[in-house]
Amino acid sequence: MGMQMKNFKKMMTLMALCFSVAITTSGYATTLPDIPEPLKNGTGAIDNNGVIYVGLGTAGTSWYKIDLKKQHKDWERIKSFPGGAREQSVSVFLNDELYVFGGVGKKNSESPLQVYSDVYKYSPVKNTWQKVDTISPV
Repeated sequence: MGMQMKNFKKMMTLMALCFSVAITTSGYATTLPDIPEPLKNGTGAIDNNGVIYVGLGTAGTSWYKIDLKKQHKDWERIKSFPGGAREQSVSVFLNDELYVFGGVGKKNSESPLQVYSDVYKYSPVKNTWQKVDTISPV
């Protein structure tokens, strides 16, 4: 029984050491520069290369990207979203393209609030948006 307790204590010490090493080597945060304009109720996604894309919401049809791998990190404006200003959209990166699903918005200040079920995709290589011939799964 004494040997089991001794081995248990060694194992727990080793696990605590491994855990603390993991936290100190991978648990860090980097402060990024401010986005060029206020962004609330928008959407965003990160690609497999460490580039973050954010847009829509209070930024209207604007989109920005920032490359986390660059030494000097700064937001860069990309092509504006062609589907109109909207909030609460959902976005994801898939096969090296950014997909934006739905959202809510108004065509103009007098029109009623509208729920969008459309889908757009953005090609970072071409800096182009394209409407996808489908509807979002809502």
